[in-house]
Order: sequence, then structure tokens, then C-alpha cells
Amino acid sequence: ALTFGEFWQETYMPLQGHKAEKTIRREGDFFKIWLGPAFADKALKSISPMDVERLKSHMAAAGQAPRTVAYALNVLRQVFRTAARLGRFEGEPPTAKVKRPAQDNRRLRYLSEPEADTLLTALRSKGLDLYQFALVALHTGARASELHALTWADVDLSQGLLTFRDTKSGRNRHVYLSEKARAVLADRVKGGPSDYVFPGRHGKRLREVSKVFERAVAELGLNEGVSDRRQRVCFHSLRHTFASWLVSAGTPLFTVQKLLGHSTIQLTERYSHLAPDHVRDAVRFFDREPAEKVVSITRGMGHE
Repeated sequence: ALTFGEFWQETYMPLQGHKAEKTIRREGDFFKIWLGPAFADKALKSISPMDVERLKSHMAAAGQAPRTVAYALNVLRQVFRTAARLGRFEGEPPTAKVKRPAQDNRRLRYLSEPEADTLLTALRSKGLDLYQFALVALHTGARASELHALTWADVDLSQGLLTFRDTKSGRNRHVYLSEKARAVLADRVKGGPSDYVFPGRHGKRLREVSKVFERAVAELGLNEGVSDRRQRVCFHSLRHTFASWLVSAGTPLFTVQKLLGHSTIQLTERYSHLAPDHVRDAVRFFDREPAEKVVSITRGMGHE
């Protein structure tokens, strides 16, 4: 009769040390506010899909956004997956048949070239490490977690190539460096093959982007008056900027997909509206015949 609360406190949370501190805090808050009151005293095996549906309804009635409800369901699903993996739960988890609320949570904000230059200048005035970290992210489209995991064994300056290993898609990804990014990495003190390129204190792996980045964005007013989180500038906006600039320059979406490491082209298609006019104008190939002539021929065939 292992309860949800017991498993959470004694087993699930102690196993989350690999996650970022803010993620651990957020999951703890979700347990305190939502998951705990709903399930803490219930046996794991007694929690039903209907119980999960009630949680969804309760959160929606409390004014929680669809993405917040979806996050709660994701955490709940992780708990049951962990319990099943450890032999503490058998059968189908109660989240399996519960639909997540519809949402479009994708960030849309990217920087213009003047905004990016201003931000990099501001970061440079605050510290060399964060400036270099941000510039390499902007010029490679790398996620912060990928740069945190980057070691000198993954850097080939002679070829101008980075290798990101075990990425979010589960695959390794190779990215060529711009001359500016190569110069930044060449300027850093190179360690052994297993040393991190952007280490934290005592050479340990970083888990979060420095709060100095948020302060620089705030000081520049880049998020002033913006309430929609999808439109707010954050560190991940550098990745979107990388992709947006490439598409705007006419780079094929398939190429951008490979550079970003997206598992499907659908993930990359969010940038398709940025394609330059010459891509849209390609359909003018079909306008070699005047439209009036096409209409005339069609009507001659008996069609109105």
C-alpha cells in the first residue's frame, strides 16, 4: 500500500539530482500545491485516470494555463515511470489515457542583428565567460545544456567543428563554427580532453545559465511590457535567432533541421514564414502563361 506521497519523498525526489536545481524546485512546488493535495495519501495502485482528470479540472478552474496543467501531468507520468522501473508499480499508469490540454508552448522570440549586438556588448561588459558562452550559442544554435556538456575532446579547431553528444534527440550532432565562434574558443584556456569547455566552479559541469544573462536582458528592456512568455527573450532565444537568421538568408529548412538537431522537419517548420521573397516567388515559374490566356482556354472547355 505504498502511497504516492511516500514514494515521492523517499524515492522519486532523491533520484532527481541529475536535473537542474530550478527544475527540482519547480517539481517540489508542484507537489506542494497540486500533486500532494490530490494524491499524497492515495496508494500508487489506487490512483485512477478519473483522479487525474479531476486534477486537470481543478487546475483549469483555478485559472492555470494549459502549459502548467501539462507540466503537472508530465511530472506525474515521470513518477509512475520511475515506480514501474523500480518494481514499485505494475500495470498501466493512470496518465496513459488522459489527454494533455492543447497548447502551443513554443517560444517565438528571436533577436534582430542590432539587438543581438547590443546584448553581446552588454554581456561582454559583465564578464568574458558569459559573453563567450552566449556568442558560441548564437553562432551554433546550441542549447545551453549542450554547451554545458561540451568537452575539449568535442572541439576540433583545425576543422572548425563541434560535436554535441547525446543531445535531446538522442543523437550526436556536428556543427561547423563561424570564424568568430572559432576565435572565441581558441581564446579560451584549453584543458584536457575530458575537461569542460565552459566549466563551473572547480571545473565542475554547469547546470544553469548565469542569472547575469537575465539581468542584462532586463537592463536593456528587451522584455519590457511583454507578458506572453513565448515572446520574452531568454537564453534559448539565441537558438531561435540562429535558426531565424539562417532561414531569412535563404538556407533550406532541411539544412537548418540538421544544424539544430531536430528529429523531424515539423519542428523546424515554425521558421518557414521567415523564408525570403525569392523562395515564395518560386511559384512564379507557373505564371509563364498570362492568367487571362489560362482563363480563356478553361472557359473554351466549357468550365465557368
